[in-house]
Amino acid sequence: MKIDINKIIVKEIGKNEINEYLNLVSIVKENMNNPEWLGNFSKEDCVEIINNNGSIVVFYYEDNVV
Repeated sequence: MKIDINKIIVKEIGKNEINEYLNLVSIVKENMNNPEWLGNFSKEDCVEIINNNGSIVVFYYEDNVV
């Protein structure tokens, strides 16, 4: 499949979406050869990142997470 880079959308995760994000991370890690590459972030870690002006983002292509 060829991906049109201009159609990639970056969505920032808000505090109310952290649980959904962490579920996504778990699914991705279960399907990786080297899941340690993603690190281990707790819900508290994610809240701290957001509270300290950091961002957590997810990339989408045609409404699919990539």
